Amino acid sequence: MLWSYNYKHAMLGIKVNGKGNTLTANGKKYFFLETTYPGWDVGEIPPEYNNVKFWFISEIDAVYQKEDASDEIESRKNSRPSPAQKEEASDQIESRRNSRPSPALP
Repeated sequence: MLWSYNYKHAMLGIKVNGKGNTLTANGKKYFFLETTYPGWDVGEIPPEYNNVKFWFISEIDAVYQKEDASDEIESRKNSRPSPAQKEEASDQIESRRNSRPSPALP
């Protein structure tokens, strides 16, 4: 997981062969993957978040997470968002769509 306290934003970090912006942790290079705005390719960072020095990486250990995953899945099954939470999330998505900058052309 890639995150920035300064930008108050997070992105996925994926370990693939490619080009673009990366962070490195434990000798592994992770490419940025924006998931909250559509249209961004692997390694692209929206201009308002593009200063890599403000980003950090937290590796998530899949083996460790696998042991605890059943508890989280069960917890999610038992919790449903309220209608107000659904409406708020929908409003946030719509707001982001309306204010999304155009992706930079290569």
